[in-house]
Amino acid sequence: MCGFIGRVNRLSGPGAGRGVSLRAALPLLRRRGPDSWGEWQTPDGRVELLHTRLAIVDSRAAAGQPFCDAERRLAIVFNGEVYNYAELRRELNDYPFRTGSDTEVLIALFARWGAEGLA
Repeated sequence: MCGFIGRVNRLSGPGAGRGVSLRAALPLLRRRGPDSWGEWQTPDGRVELLHTRLAIVDSRAAAGQPFCDAERRLAIVFNGEVYNYAELRRELNDYPFRTGSDTEVLIALFARWGAEGLA
């Protein structure tokens, strides 16, 4: 089972939160996702994501999280498995998929239809 932590900072700029990197929480999450870990933040440092991964669906590094779309407009961390992701992926046949991950299907659904796409 994967693990993730996120933070939205009121101020902008690196370290604008509490001055403590989310990476400090990595030891707390490592047992939940022993296969890899990743971190992401917006250019202004206001939103931060940390993810530890238990790779099940697409174990390649390209499918790691936090996962961003090709334009790097959207980022996602996800814990779970989308059982019908192959069917959903077929419905998005014109989306430029880069991996075989269910997480990328979620980001494609959101890119196409917004929050309603995740219903």
